[in-house]
Amino acid sequence: MSEEHPPSTLAEFQAENARLRRAVEELSVLNGISGAISSMMSVESIVEMIVQESVKYLNVEQGAVMLLRNEEDTDPFRTVARKAYSGSDAVPFRFGQQLTGWMLKNQKPLLINDLGNDVRFRNVASPDFAIQSLLSVPLKAKGEMVGLLNVFNKRTEEGFTIDDQRLLSIIASQSAQIVENVRLYEELQRRSAELRESEAKYRALTQEAGEAILLADFSSRRILEVNDKVEPLTGLPRRMLRGRTLADVIPVAEWSDTDTFERMSSGGHLSYANVKLGDNGGPTRFIDVSATIVSYGDNKIIQVICHDVTERQKLAEHLRDHAEDLEREVEARTLDLRNSQTQLVQQEKMAALGRLVAGVAHEMNTPIGTITSNADTLSRALEKLDKIMQSDEIPEAVRGLRGLKQVQSVLDDIARINQLACDRIIGIVSSLRNFARLDEAELKTADLHEGLESTLTLVHYELKNRIKVVREYGDIPPISCHPNQINQVFMNMLVNAAQAIKGEGTITIKTFRQGDIVNVQFSDTGTGIPPANVSRIFDPGFTTKGVGVGTGLGLSICFKIAQDHGGGIDVESEVGKGSTFTIRLSLGKDTKAGALR
Repeated sequence: MSEEHPPSTLAEFQAENARLRRAVEELSVLNGISGAISSMMSVESIVEMIVQESVKYLNVEQGAVMLLRNEEDTDPFRTVARKAYSGSDAVPFRFGQQLTGWMLKNQKPLLINDLGNDVRFRNVASPDFAIQSLLSVPLKAKGEMVGLLNVFNKRTEEGFTIDDQRLLSIIASQSAQIVENVRLYEELQRRSAELRESEAKYRALTQEAGEAILLADFSSRRILEVNDKVEPLTGLPRRMLRGRTLADVIPVAEWSDTDTFERMSSGGHLSYANVKLGDNGGPTRFIDVSATIVSYGDNKIIQVICHDVTERQKLAEHLRDHAEDLEREVEARTLDLRNSQTQLVQQEKMAALGRLVAGVAHEMNTPIGTITSNADTLSRALEKLDKIMQSDEIPEAVRGLRGLKQVQSVLDDIARINQLACDRIIGIVSSLRNFARLDEAELKTADLHEGLESTLTLVHYELKNRIKVVREYGDIPPISCHPNQINQVFMNMLVNAAQAIKGEGTITIKTFRQGDIVNVQFSDTGTGIPPANVSRIFDPGFTTKGVGVGTGLGLSICFKIAQDHGGGIDVESEVGKGSTFTIRLSLGKDTKAGALR
């Protein structure tokens, strides 16, 4: 995943994060190998550790390191370490001349996941250990192959992968030079034993080593000689290095203690990882350090080998920083996705409410029409009956009947009340359909006052008998918006205001225009919001209503809707006096402008 095309979905971020974690794990393995290598001086210890770490991390049945022989032989390789997955020594077997011949000729990694069907190596077989799959990587030092690092039989169905080959190649490239350096050192010890007084020979060998080497007098701890790799590593010329103490050049605190090298002289060596070199005017560098004692007859010399790990350290720090940044970005994106999902769920609920309301309104139209028609018919019939009763054709005795007049009066009242009830039901149905606006999923030009009135009709149950609604509507134009979403915001504001008022109170709704912004203001005489909570009320999940009462999503969704309409929501509150929420909505068609709270 390149920086020019960053991951945009949660799945891509998780995949990128998994890739980075693998890289960090690989780096940890390499650091462990490098640190362990810098603390060892025998070929056997080094290669056994390399094989064991490779077998464990790559999850294979067994592995082996084979070093190229210097002398002529029918088998050019000598197996110096062999480890099984359990950690014990592995089953001995012959690698096969076909395989060794191929590696000597090609000197590049060999990855096979089905050895039995590979036409190149049909005769490779071992009676004690059956090889189904293998991965072999050459060990090269100074461009020359010095051995092979092999792992056999991947313990997963997918077999060896290119990532496995890449990691094993990195381990091989990091280990080969050090193995070769140790072999040079062993050769140096052998020659020193034969020529104890030949210090020049020893110095010549140190110049051939791939790492920076310093030689210091055991008694004074002062540097006698360095090879060519030391100058670029320390930033100091050879003439300035000679005569300085080791502690002056390699800042290891223990080296200032006179007993440190005395203890080491009786056997063993010292090793330190990630030592930061002092500031000599150049860039900061980090090294792994290994020190041992070399004897020349009665003389002792301290040999210090330095392995430059600056790039490894920078890579580790970069990977850690990048992983942390990615984790934070994933968390932010996850929160955005969760908020968007919550809003979509809420919109689905509103859409379901709209369909329900539309269905109810449709089903109510027929019986309401019948009742309205009957009420109208009854009214006309009563008017006609009244005219008949006033005509001369009706005997005076009948017109004067008291009971008949009472019946007429009752029927008149019934007809009038029925008509009022029908008008009320028709108004409620109209408000329901107005509120839902199910057919207005796209941007529409809407009258906010009409939406407020429709919403007030629906929340009448929350307000009646205890809360007075004061309308202070200003001269505002219709705006381009999603009416169903705006009505959802109005409902949330009215319900919250009603719930904030304990007992009787007042809700004032004020509308006014400021430039290209239309403001809808809801003020209540409720309990108010504590100052500590004002800055958090729009955070998803924050609620003061208690478990099971509020989800903490209402105001968060309202704020997102206002933002999507080019505005926002402002809040002012005082405990004990009430709160005022001002919804700002843009008059323009660009509904994606951001907003400050």
